Amino acid sequence: MKATGIVRRIDDLGRVVIPKEIRRTMRIREGDPLEIYTSRDGEVIFKKYSLMGGLDDFAAQLCETMSRSTGAICAVTDRDSVIAVAGGAKRELLGKGITAQLEQVMENRRIYQYDGQGPQIPVSDSSDRLMAIVAAPILSEGDLLGLVLLALGFFLAAHPQMVFGTKWAPEELALGAKLLRIMTLNAALSFPFSVFESHVNIHERYLFLKAVTMAKSVLSPLISIPLLLLGFRSPAIATLSLVLTIVCGLTYMAYCFAVLKMPVSFRTYDLPLMKNMMGFTFYIFLAVVGDHLNYGIGTLMTTWIHGAELSGVYYSANQLNVYYLSFAMAISNVLIPRVHRMVAEGDSNRELTRLMTKAGRLQFIMLMAVFLGFVAVGRPFVILWAGGKEQFAVDYPVALLLFASTIVSAIQFVGLEILRAKNMHRFRAWVYLAAAAVNVGLMIPLCKYGGLVGVAGSILFITVVGNVLPINWYFRRHVGLDVRWFWVRIARLLPSMLVPAIVAVLIAVLAPVSGYLDILIWGCVFVAVYAASLWLFGMNRYERGIVTGVLDKFRRKRRRRA
Repeated sequence: MKATGIVRRIDDLGRVVIPKEIRRTMRIREGDPLEIYTSRDGEVIFKKYSLMGGLDDFAAQLCETMSRSTGAICAVTDRDSVIAVAGGAKRELLGKGITAQLEQVMENRRIYQYDGQGPQIPVSDSSDRLMAIVAAPILSEGDLLGLVLLALGFFLAAHPQMVFGTKWAPEELALGAKLLRIMTLNAALSFPFSVFESHVNIHERYLFLKAVTMAKSVLSPLISIPLLLLGFRSPAIATLSLVLTIVCGLTYMAYCFAVLKMPVSFRTYDLPLMKNMMGFTFYIFLAVVGDHLNYGIGTLMTTWIHGAELSGVYYSANQLNVYYLSFAMAISNVLIPRVHRMVAEGDSNRELTRLMTKAGRLQFIMLMAVFLGFVAVGRPFVILWAGGKEQFAVDYPVALLLFASTIVSAIQFVGLEILRAKNMHRFRAWVYLAAAAVNVGLMIPLCKYGGLVGVAGSILFITVVGNVLPINWYFRRHVGLDVRWFWVRIARLLPSMLVPAIVAVLIAVLAPVSGYLDILIWGCVFVAVYAASLWLFGMNRYERGIVTGVLDKFRRKRRRRA
C-alpha cells in the first residue's frame, strides 16, 4: 500500500467519504459494493467487491475450453479486471484492469465483434498489443433445458409400460404415470428456477439461501405427515414437492429482482458462446447419464422382472448407497477448486498424482469404516429401518455389493476431476455409456435368476471391469498420472484393516442385537477397534496430522469455553 496524503474523518454514524480522485482512479461507481478487511497492524482496508470473484476456477475451465476450440486467447473478466486467461498472454492480462471501451460494451449488454473496419478495442489498460475480436457480456439464460425434460417426461408418462414394465396392475400403472407427470413437471421447473438460485449464490447471499433451503426441509415433513394421516396417497406428497419447488423458485426470483436488481435480457442470444459451452458440458452430461443408468437401472429392471413389491425392497438398499455416495463425495468436492487451480497454473502430473493419492487414501479410510461397520451391524439395521419386516433382510448383501462398487469408483473421484480440469473427459463419458449398455444386457439374466443380489453383483462387476480398468489405462497412457503409485499407496492400508474386518464378522455372527441401542453399542466397539488399528498400522504422517489437528482444535475450543 502507498499513502495518498488524503485524510478524512469518520462522522457520528461511522461513515467515511472516499475521495472522488480515488473513486475515479479505482473505478468505484455509485452503488458499487466494497469489501472491508482488517490487518494485524490495525489497518482497515477497503477493496472493490467482485461478483465473479468466487468463479475463478470455473472461469479458468471455460477459458481453456474456448481457447482450444477457437485457437485464440480467451479471457473472462469482471467489471474491472481480467480474472482468467487461457491460450497465452497470462502475464499481460491476468489481474490487469480492462479498458473503458470494454466497460462500455458491458454496459450496453450487447455482443461486440470486430468487423475489420475502424480501430479495435484494446483488452487491458496496461498493454496495447492485445485487441478484442469478440466480447460478450455474461447474461443469465437457461429456460430451454426445462422444456426438453418436460416433453420427454410426459412422453414416458403416456407410455408407463416402457418405464414400469408389465408386472404392475392397471391401477399401479395409472398411479405410476401420475407420479411421473408430477415429478417431470417438478424437474422441468427446477431448471429455470436454478438460474435465480445461482444468481443468489454468486452474490454470496448464503444466509438467504440457507433460510429458504431450511424452510423447504422443515415444511416438507410438517405438511406431509398430516396429509398421510388424513389418508392422502403418494400423488399428494409429490404434488407438495412440486408446490414447494414453485414457491422456493418464486422466492429466489423475487429476491433477485427486488434486492439484487438482476438484469435480464432476451434480445440477444450468443450462439457461438452457447456452442462452446455445450461442447464442454455435453460430455459431462453423457458421463452423468451413464453413471445414473448404471445405478438407477437396477430399480427399473427389478420392477420389470419381479414386480413392484421386490422393487421397493431393492429401492431401500439403493437409497442406502445414495447416502453412502454422498458421504464419499465429501472430500473430493472440497478439493475441486484446488484441482482446477493446479491444472490452470500448470502443476506437474506428479503433483496431481500426489493430491489424488492423498484424497484417495482418506476416502478409502472413511468408506471402509462405514463398509465394515455395516458388515458388523448392517443386517439388524436394515430390518429395523424397514419397520421390522424380515423380507428386507436381503438388503444387507445387496447394500454391501453396492457399497463395494462405490468404494472402487469413489477413491478416484479426484482423478475424474483432473480429467475435467484438463478438458479430457470425453473418453470417460463414452466409457460410462458403454458400461451402462453392457450393464443392461448383463443385468437381465442376473436379475431374473439371481434376484436383487444379481442386480447388485452386475453393478459391481461393471464398475470394476467396464469403468475402473479403462479409466485407469487412460489416466496412465494419455493423462500422465502414475496410477501404479496410486494403487500401491491404497493397498498399503489393507493390512491394517484385517483385524477390524475379523471383528466386524464376529459381531455380525455372534453379537446379540435386538434394537438401535445394541447397534450403537456394537458400532462403537467396532469404531474403537478400527481407529486403533488404522492409527497403529495404516495411517501415514500426513493422515495422523489431520487427526491430531482436529483434536487440538477441539481442545483449544474447550479451553476458551472454560
